[in-house]
Amino acid sequence: MKKYLIVIITAIVIALIIGSGMYLWHLTVLEKAEKAMQLQNNKLQQQISALKSQLDKETAEENESNQKGGKEPFYQEGSGTEPTEQSERYVRIISPNGGESVCLGGKFNIRWESKGVETVSLRLIGETMGTSVYYYIGMNSVPATYNDYGTPGEGFVPWEVKNVPEGQGYKIEIESADFGPKVKDESDKVFTILSCKG
Repeated sequence: MKKYLIVIITAIVIALIIGSGMYLWHLTVLEKAEKAMQLQNNKLQQQISALKSQLDKETAEENESNQKGGKEPFYQEGSGTEPTEQSERYVRIISPNGGESVCLGGKFNIRWESKGVETVSLRLIGETMGTSVYYYIGMNSVPATYNDYGTPGEGFVPWEVKNVPEGQGYKIEIESADFGPKVKDESDKVFTILSCKG
């Protein structure tokens, strides 16, 4: 009986030793894997930081080069740099550009000029108690040179003036709808939408 107890106790002790060894081995493997992943993550962060620094440096050099050559700085959305005719890419509203009266329920041709842009989106902006309100007028991804004149770089689209309140503080905003950095413009001054029905 004692022999059986000794064998059983010995087996239990051996099992505990093996189990503990396996557990410690698993912990070691997991720790090594975690350290390897942390090292890889650190390397990726360093590469991203280096790429960002390189991009910032190249953009600054390009801006400096463009300014020396009489060109506009490279435009990026939200940079506050509005493009002009000297830019490689631009859009500019021709009409309504301020001072016009547009009839509610009628049609009005929105006209613009562009360069280096494939498609544009047009929005109506209204001022309500000092706050800009955007009105959907169904003009997203319009071909930038869409017109009946066949004039390169110019576009126009008939706008059916509806679903907006009468008022004096309106502007049209145009923005490139292509991939890449956005260029945009809006009416220089406000125009009026009013009811023309007699």
